[in-house]
Amino acid sequence: MSQDVKTICQSWWAHEIAAETGLARKTRAQLRRADTQLKALGVPAVHRLNAALSAAGFDLHHDPERLALIAVALAHIKEKGPKIARAFGAGDPPALSPIRFNALIRATTPKAVWRPLARAMAVIKGVGNPGQLGYDLYYWNDKTRTRWCFDYYGETIANQKQLETGT
Repeated sequence: MSQDVKTICQSWWAHEIAAETGLARKTRAQLRRADTQLKALGVPAVHRLNAALSAAGFDLHHDPERLALIAVALAHIKEKGPKIARAFGAGDPPALSPIRFNALIRATTPKAVWRPLARAMAVIKGVGNPGQLGYDLYYWNDKTRTRWCFDYYGETIANQKQLETGT
């Protein structure tokens, strides 16, 4: 039975990034410091991610920049939590400012998403859903970015309503 992108990314994150092993610590450090596609592709765990994706029919060999982005983004998740866009919109004011959020969702290529996403992940202290983030970055398109807008602004509006009603 074939796995989906979410399940593969969640499993890879749990074993290659979140595990408390020497190899996972090394992988986390290498990927968090990677500021180029080639630096990320020099980490063996990234190729294990692509092997798992490829076995399920989601090979990124043809799109190494996207593979590197997914691996680096997942390495920035320190703790499993809510969808990333919801985390960005949480709080009053939102954890990630609307200006920075809008700049992020306007980015259409993996290269353009890389730096703003890494910076935004620091704002939410690396708490997010690795499976969903991997899926979203694999399918980073208008539909995904639209859903992120609803998640972000939906969270922001819910926070405002709570403040207004005192609940």
